[in-house]
Amino acid sequence: MDSLSICIPTNRGKENLEKCLISIKNADKPKNFKFNVCISDNSLDFSNIKLVKKFKKNFQINYKFSQKKTNRVTNMIESVNLSNYDFIWLLGDDEILFKKSFINLYKIFTNKKKEIDFIFLNSSFIKDNQKFLSKKKIHKFHELIDPKISYDFMGAMFLGIFRRKKWEKNKHFLKNFKKGKIEFSKLENTFPHLIIFTKAFMFSNVLISSKIYTNNLVKNREWSYLWPLVQSIRIPEVLKNYRDHGLPFLNYLKCRNHSLRFFLPNALKILLYKKIYPISYFKLFKHTLSNLIYPNFYLSPLIFLFSKFKKNL
Repeated sequence: MDSLSICIPTNRGKENLEKCLISIKNADKPKNFKFNVCISDNSLDFSNIKLVKKFKKNFQINYKFSQKKTNRVTNMIESVNLSNYDFIWLLGDDEILFKKSFINLYKIFTNKKKEIDFIFLNSSFIKDNQKFLSKKKIHKFHELIDPKISYDFMGAMFLGIFRRKKWEKNKHFLKNFKKGKIEFSKLENTFPHLIIFTKAFMFSNVLISSKIYTNNLVKNREWSYLWPLVQSIRIPEVLKNYRDHGLPFLNYLKCRNHSLRFFLPNALKILLYKKIYPISYFKLFKHTLSNLIYPNFYLSPLIFLFSKFKKNL
């Protein structure tokens, strides 16, 4: 079978990373399953070095410790650079694997490795999407761009396993964003993996697996306060990027309208707390004008209020 690297760009202390590595250690492993773990450590926490040494007894780990704080683009790219295996699985340090994850992957690799460049892996953080997933059926990548499959349109990097050689051919598109320090200020430093996915895999064969592979440990991430910006500004930009690279027009319109379901309430939050959001007034105004043709732009206050009411039931 082809080989797999689990690439973990970490920027936190050892607590979450240790749980992640324990889950990898405890997962059932088929006899011929060839994998390693590649960790790019940007946490500046020296305790991670001892932690990694402990787990090297259980499986192969390629580890790089950065002595200077870098950004999420550099950290992600460095984690993949540590691999020379065929397939890559980008995993957050706050994700844990389910016990049968490797067993399920082994079956996919054994039967479908020559037909596919990308595997969609379902996760417990996505609710009620199983009925929309076609079990073990080959699709094209652009068919994954559907809110019924992933509400952030593949924004969660751990939802996919991909061929490394196609990533390598396209990673130069992120070169200008490796040194920037203001994260979430551009699409490229918000969802860097999607820039490469769009270039490399838009028309690639994808296998969708509806089985659950990961669970998230952290409910409120350190960037959660930026979610209004990500949800209503960056995700529409993601969709525009998909459209520019071949996403069918009708699918784009449907997804773009869906992405604006909270636009006006989120825009108001950004205006009220502008100092914490990396976006100018001009850019916010420009995004507002570009969304005027979509029904959810106008309905967003009502949709927002209904969602709040529904949560409180």
